[in-house]
Amino acid sequence: MKKNALIALSMIMLSVFSFTFTSCGDDDDDEEPVITTPKYSEDAVRYEIKGTSDIASIEFTESGMYVITKKGKSAAKGFGKFFKGKSYKSITRSEDDDYEYIHGKYTKNGDVYTLEGFGTITVVKKEDVNVSLQIQQTGKKAYTLSAQPTEKIEKSDITTKLCRTWKCDSINLVCTKGDTVVLNRTSTKSAKLRVAVDSLYGEKTHEHESCEEFIFTTSGSYLVKYDDGTLGVAQWKWKNEKKDTLYYAWEGEWDEDGVVSVSFNKNNQLVLVEVHNATFNEHHTYYFTEKK
Repeated sequence: MKKNALIALSMIMLSVFSFTFTSCGDDDDDEEPVITTPKYSEDAVRYEIKGTSDIASIEFTESGMYVITKKGKSAAKGFGKFFKGKSYKSITRSEDDDYEYIHGKYTKNGDVYTLEGFGTITVVKKEDVNVSLQIQQTGKKAYTLSAQPTEKIEKSDITTKLCRTWKCDSINLVCTKGDTVVLNRTSTKSAKLRVAVDSLYGEKTHEHESCEEFIFTTSGSYLVKYDDGTLGVAQWKWKNEKKDTLYYAWEGEWDEDGVVSVSFNKNNQLVLVEVHNATFNEHHTYYFTEKK
């Protein structure tokens, strides 16, 4: 009788432990993945250059990328218009010919930024908001520029999540006319979707570049890196942060119709949704994973 009671108690305890472990496992599965803060979040800044210089600005992003904007003809190539006469600017499009961009990775030690393939930049702070940037380009004579840091977008959870480098996983494009779907295609290459849309509108297809990376910064920069190594530089700001929607601007032209919805899925992907209404209703959904 005593033996049976002990067996019964053992079975009860085993059931309790099994339920506990199962519950813990279920709780872990339900937990949202954590998006960690980028390595250089506290060092990220964009400096506008003052005075006479061929450099317009220097930016250090949250994910360790530097961008030097020089006055001159741009080497960056944009996504291009989807079709002739289209009035809006796609989130992937840049036609900026006024600047050229030098970019790469950087590391930071104290006040010294070491720029891969360029040299070093030392920040010397002054009493006011201005700073001096001591620039030592590899193999060239050092020089100093006066600069001012630009105002940052107010810190929040979603801004911190967004502001980093994202690798493009895929893009889904759905074009409709009325209730009819005329195109529904997903690709890892934005250029392939451009070709499909060119065909839809009966346009001659040219060689296009695909978007490989999207970069958002707390300084309000929005950058697109293309598969030919060039860079497109735009600006962004929240339209309605509580509703997770933002604006973007190419060449400083803010498009009221250029609104993008921002979300993050359970796989830690950034999901951007952009909708435009023209001859066809175009619904773009971009999927990205963080590039570390």
